[in-house]
Amino acid sequence: MSKHFELFDRIDRERDLLRSVDRRALRDDAHPALPIDEASQNELEKLVNRLYLVPSPPPRVVVFTSLEPRSGCSQVCAHAADLLASRVNGSVCLVDANLHAPSLHSLFGVPNQRGLTDILADAARDMDTVTSQVPGGLLWLMTSGSPVQDCELLGRSGGLSARLAELRSRFDFVFIDAPSTSVSRAALALGRLADGVVVLLQANSTRREAARRMKEELEENNIRVLGAILYGRTFPIPEAIYKRL
Repeated sequence: MSKHFELFDRIDRERDLLRSVDRRALRDDAHPALPIDEASQNELEKLVNRLYLVPSPPPRVVVFTSLEPRSGCSQVCAHAADLLASRVNGSVCLVDANLHAPSLHSLFGVPNQRGLTDILADAARDMDTVTSQVPGGLLWLMTSGSPVQDCELLGRSGGLSARLAELRSRFDFVFIDAPSTSVSRAALALGRLADGVVVLLQANSTRREAARRMKEELEENNIRVLGAILYGRTFPIPEAIYKRL
């Protein structure tokens, strides 16, 4: 994962966010399961601190999406969930809702035999059969599940609302990796049921006008935009000097 991504929303001016956090709510004896370089972890900590450790109350169900596919959204969502799970004394579940290109099972090295599509297809299926802790970590994972021909299943599933409500009741925090808005309407369907969305924008690729239209569409659907991340940014001048500008 590129080490250059940032949260737009005054993130650089809030380096001391943890000062106001109740330290009793934090772990000090755990580490993320996914390997990550120090620079990327520092940036992710800013994101996690900003979204989860300062607001009162924090968002409990958050959708991560992007404007374009292959934007790094799945990686950022997975690492953020993994990091939060290692930081808080609460349960965190990561859901792979990107039916167009599921990847979280590969990222964590687990099989994708049953998951989200299976509990949507069978209302009687127990949630315990499709969620499990990732090897060597505290994070819970629900993979995308059995392959389906209809990748727009989420947007039309009558059971989606009930299943997300069940996830909300079982876990303290839920991260949902959704497909990009340019290829699917699933992010909108999920966003309407969540507490908000985090949008990833690809540096040197995403056009400002396209990002503006995406933001307007989310707001028109009464979806709260929690923040935006610029992913894959490169610095034409040394980063240490850039941060002082």
